[in-house]
Order: sequence, then structure tokens, then C-alpha cells
Amino acid sequence: MNVKKQYFDFTLIELLVVIAIIAILAAMLLPALSSARNRAKAIQCVSNLKQTGLSMQFYAQDYDDFIVPVYCWWNNADTNWCGLLPTINPTPLTAAEFSAKLAANPNYAAVLQCPSLLGSDRPNGIGYQMNMMASYQQNWHDARGVKECAWRRLSSIAKASQFVVFMDGTKNTPFGDYCGAHKDYVHNATYKISYQRHNKQMNTALADGHVEPIKVLDGDEQVTWYWY
Repeated sequence: MNVKKQYFDFTLIELLVVIAIIAILAAMLLPALSSARNRAKAIQCVSNLKQTGLSMQFYAQDYDDFIVPVYCWWNNADTNWCGLLPTINPTPLTAAEFSAKLAANPNYAAVLQCPSLLGSDRPNGIGYQMNMMASYQQNWHDARGVKECAWRRLSSIAKASQFVVFMDGTKNTPFGDYCGAHKDYVHNATYKISYQRHNKQMNTALADGHVEPIKVLDGDEQVTWYWY
């Protein structure tokens, strides 16, 4: 039994209609896909900050409850918090040693690299900053006499669930290529947009260990988060 195959030719109008339908469907799907991708990046960022906050607590357990310093002069060299966290660097590293490891392996300390931040905006190769008032910041403490930039024990923080330690960051600050953030610049309209990169919110790791996205408020609005 022979089966005769039938072929149907599309007219130009029918072909254009099909193309138009595909274009409309693509236009409807792309924003949803983009939104899903951004949400996935925000979730990864929260995970990164959670691990960073836990590492800070491990440091405190090892060093008589003191929070890791934002910046200090250690081993005759500049040292930042990112080179001292034990789960990232089992052996403490100076800023230069940490940068050298990053240069040799861009994925080194990937937990400190927010997936939503362009590599060109990562201070010292990382995507987060530490609140300068959270712990010892030698330059500000010594040169400016800022008492808040002093050694601080984790147990001394009265409202740990609202005290910001680590946050989304960028090198688009007055400090340039730096890994610490001052509260005045987080609230400054010129710079804060780079911090609020997850649906206009800033992911933060609080002193009690939990991570929460917060919206940085302007003007006289009540700010319920503590920086010092």
C-alpha cells in the first residue's frame, strides 16, 4: 500500500505571523528569565555573606571573642579582614599575599565575590566590604581618633541582630580600591547605588550571624540598623 506524502507550503503572510508570535513569546519570557537569573545571584550572594559571617564568628572563637580587624598593620605589612578569616585563609595573609593568591587564581576566595558585581568594581578582588566601625581600623583609629574603630568583642554588641558587619560593596567609594566601608558613604547618594544591587537592596551580614537584605534610607527617615 503506497502512502502519498502531502507537503504544505507556508505563504509569506503565514510565515510572518509565526515569526511575530515567536518574537512576542520571546519578549514575554526574557524579562522573566532575567529576573530569575538576578534572584539566583542574590541567593548566592546571601550564601556568600552567610559563610563570611560564620567565618568572622570562628575568628572570634579563636581570638578571645574579638572581631576580625577591618585593617591593621600585621607582620610588617598592610592586612585586611579578608586575609584573616580562618575558613578562607587557614593561615593569615597580608593584603599583598592575599592579592597575589587572587592574581594566581581568580577563583580563590570565591565566597567573597558577589556574582552580581562586575570584576572591575571589586575592591582588592572581592565583592564585599566590612563596616569600618565593626572592629579595629588602624588608620581611622590612630590618625583621626575615631573611638568606634577600636578592638571590639563580639559579645559587647548589644543589638547584634541589627549590627552590620559585612555588606555588598564596591570600589566606587572615596576610599578607592579598599575593602572597608564607612556608614556615611553607604548613605551618600553618590555612592550607595552601587551597594544596593539586589532589587534596590543591600545584602548584609549581621553580628549575630544572620544575613538580611536592607534598604538604605535617606534623609530623616528612621534607620533601624546599627553601624557603631
